[in-house]
Amino acid sequence: MSIISKQIQEILIEPVSSIHDESMKQVDFETMLEYINVFINVKEMLQNKDEKVFNVWNEIVGDSIACMYNAMSGFYHIANIGLRSILEMACSAFYYYDHKIEHYLYMEQNAKADKYVNTLIDNFDFYKTNYIKAFYPQINNNEKEVDSVSKYLKRLYSKLCDIVHGRFYTLSKTDELKIEFNIAQFNYFQDNFKDVVSILILLFVLRFNDLATQQMIEKAQQIGVVDFE
Repeated sequence: MSIISKQIQEILIEPVSSIHDESMKQVDFETMLEYINVFINVKEMLQNKDEKVFNVWNEIVGDSIACMYNAMSGFYHIANIGLRSILEMACSAFYYYDHKIEHYLYMEQNAKADKYVNTLIDNFDFYKTNYIKAFYPQINNNEKEVDSVSKYLKRLYSKLCDIVHGRFYTLSKTDELKIEFNIAQFNYFQDNFKDVVSILILLFVLRFNDLATQQMIEKAQQIGVVDFE
């Protein structure tokens, strides 16, 4: 084994392998896998509706699995950072489904990917109550308050932006540089992961009036902004 290979083995492969073992012992992955499976189902249904617009969901689901892998490997900060990208790509895909010219420019002309979540909400009323009424007229019967979906989106996006930009209390290695298992850091990621997946499932349920799958409805209601009962 070369010196470089030995160093990689000692500083990366061995610690991460140990963290994997500890993650498997201490974390119940059943819930996260449920979210991933529902997420995959959403991807398939979206691509059946418009494969060209929603092909980006292959990237989204792949990245969600990569984020989970980073977290179970001890890389909690980068795992959380990836969640903002997932939220942005998914929201922009829902926007492009109803804006085909903009999608053409994005896909065929390589236009800037600048449909940030706050931009969509502030400039296009994305998933505000009146916006939702265009495809889900009974939203007033389900939302906890006016604009509860878009308000939640903005809060979640702001939280993830803080992580991306390195707001101090979101950092995970300020005391020392050490790759190790940390159940509190994993749980923080897991909560963020479930929030991101849940809001995206909710956007799907509302946009396509799809109330047929109970597991999907349960995940959509998990964040507490709508009630389909």
